[in-house]
Amino acid sequence: MSDREEFEAAMLEMEHPHFGFLGNEYLAKEGEEYLDVYMQGLWIGWQSSRAGLVVKLPEEQPGYMYYAPDVVDALDAAGIPVKQP
Repeated sequence: MSDREEFEAAMLEMEHPHFGFLGNEYLAKEGEEYLDVYMQGLWIGWQSSRAGLVVKLPEEQPGYMYYAPDVVDALDAAGIPVKQP
């Protein structure tokens, strides 16, 4: 699923504060931009939130790909919460 497809599915599934549930008419586009200003703003926000999500993984360890505690440390350093089992 592409980023845009994921975005559109999420937008149609959620109830929006002022508009309630949105219909497919909100997804109409001209080129790469949504015709609806609200939807275009949501799309820009979605892209911005995804662009900042980059994590530098630790170096691979012999015998297994990554040492789990190092991965947790890398995620934590990036500000991404990690739920421990």
